[in-house]
Amino acid sequence: MLAALLPGIRELRVPLAVGAMWLIAAWLAFGPLVPTKEDSVGIISQLYDVAGWLGPAGVGAALAFIAYLIGVLTERVGESFPTLSNDLRDELQPTTVTNLDELIERTVTDARSRNVPSGWVLRPFPLLKAEERAHWTSEAQRELQAEASDIAAFEDITVNEYMQEGFWQWTSERLLPLLRQRVIDEVDLAEVSLQAANKDLYDKYDRLDAEASFRGRIGMPLVAVGAALTYRTYEFFGIGALLIELFAFIGAVVLTQSAAKTKMAAMEVMFQSIIAGVTQSPTLKLVADMPGVDEKPK
Repeated sequence: MLAALLPGIRELRVPLAVGAMWLIAAWLAFGPLVPTKEDSVGIISQLYDVAGWLGPAGVGAALAFIAYLIGVLTERVGESFPTLSNDLRDELQPTTVTNLDELIERTVTDARSRNVPSGWVLRPFPLLKAEERAHWTSEAQRELQAEASDIAAFEDITVNEYMQEGFWQWTSERLLPLLRQRVIDEVDLAEVSLQAANKDLYDKYDRLDAEASFRGRIGMPLVAVGAALTYRTYEFFGIGALLIELFAFIGAVVLTQSAAKTKMAAMEVMFQSIIAGVTQSPTLKLVADMPGVDEKPK
C-alpha cells in the first residue's frame, strides 16, 4: 500500500515544498502590511471571516492547496540540471559511456550482418536520409559499382556485396553519433518500459530523480526567503543581515550542484538498465527488429 502511494507523494512533494517556500518569503516580506482582524476592511475582513469559519485545519488545507498551485506554476524557476549532450564523457561514468557505445555498435553491426539494407536503418532520421540521397547520386553509385567490379575480379566478393559494404560504411560513420543522441533523447520513453520490466530498478531511478528534482527546484525559493528575511532583520542587524542572504545563496548553489549529481546518478541507473537489456530505447529496438532482405518482419 505504502509503495503504491510513494510515487504520488514524490510528485506532490516538489510543488508543495516550492510553493510553501514562496509563501514563507511573501509572508516575511509583506506580512507587516496585512492589517489585523480588528483593523481590516473589505476583502481582507471577509478573508478573516472565512478563516474563522474554516478553523485551523481548514486554513491549513487551504494554504497547502495554494502552496501547491504556486509550486506548480513556479517549480521550474531556477531549475538547473545538466543537459545530456552527445558527448557524455564529462557527465556519465566512463564505463557507462563505453558500454552504451558498444551496445549501439553491436545493434548496428547485427543489422548489417543480417543484410538489413543501410537505407532502412536511416528511416528514423529524415535529415540523414536526405543526406544519403544527396550523397549517393546516380553518378556516385556508378563509380562505386565500377570499383566493385574491379575488386570482384580479384577477390572473393560479389559486386552487390561490395556495394552494400560501401553503403554501410558511409551510413555507420554518420549513424552512430545520431543513434547515441537518440538514445539519450528517449530516456523518458525507456523510463516507461523500465517501470513495467523491473519495479525495483524503476523505484531506485524514481527515488533519485525525485530527489534531484526537489533539490534543483528549492534553491530559488530559498534565495527568496533569505532576501525577505534579510529585509525584515536589516533594521536590527544592519549590514550583518546580509549574511542571511549570503548563506541562503550558498545553500542554493550547494543544492543545485547536489541536484545535478543526483540527476546524473538517476541517469546512470537508466542507461545501465538499457545496456543490460532490462529496458530498451525505442529507436534501438526498431533497428534491432528490422528484418534483413531474406527475413520475415518480426
